[in-house]
Amino acid sequence: MKKILAIFLVLNLCTGCAVQGWKYTSEPKNYKKPETHYTLIVPPLRDARDSENSIAGYWISMIPLVPYGTSTINIPDLRMNSKPVEDFSKAIAEEIDNASIFKNSSFAYSKTGADLYLIGTLKSSQHIINSTFYGLSLPGDLLWYLGLPAGKYHFNIEIEYTLIDGDNNVYFTKTYTADMSNFVGLYYGLDKYSFEETLKKIAKKLIVDLNEVAPSLKLKK
Repeated sequence: MKKILAIFLVLNLCTGCAVQGWKYTSEPKNYKKPETHYTLIVPPLRDARDSENSIAGYWISMIPLVPYGTSTINIPDLRMNSKPVEDFSKAIAEEIDNASIFKNSSFAYSKTGADLYLIGTLKSSQHIINSTFYGLSLPGDLLWYLGLPAGKYHFNIEIEYTLIDGDNNVYFTKTYTADMSNFVGLYYGLDKYSFEETLKKIAKKLIVDLNEVAPSLKLKK
């Protein structure tokens, strides 16, 4: 039975059978005068992620004397129960609108109807898992019952943002990266999925930069 439970937990880490919902919470609305009178649209991200997933690390970690195995999921959309190219942009658009940087900021699928457009390229949304049986193979799962971690989650996001007008004139461009990690065990961590927290880090950096850029914006004719 213990072996079955151990394999079940590894499979849970591996396949993401306990699907998490996307629950991003933006910062509260800042009711101040906008930094600029221009309007902004944030369209869906361009997807430039590596499409290959590698989950062999789970099984490698079960080999005796191997301390841990690493698996990399480059497209974790199913595990997130989300479409990052859309949901990330919707979250960023709401953050910018709540920060009152532009006259109006919103998410839209097409690049029309606004003065400026924040074009983003999603370069990475990795979910990396280090799983371990402490070099003992399946008997190592006994350590999990004592509260030791079964592994560790790592989350990282990389997005390049470019601020342009309808004629594709560039006013600002920058690449943002953020990462987070947390341990997971038999009694904890399985319900903690941190892409929302990771994107929040990027949003805060982007808001600071746009607040600095917006007051001096002058559209090119």
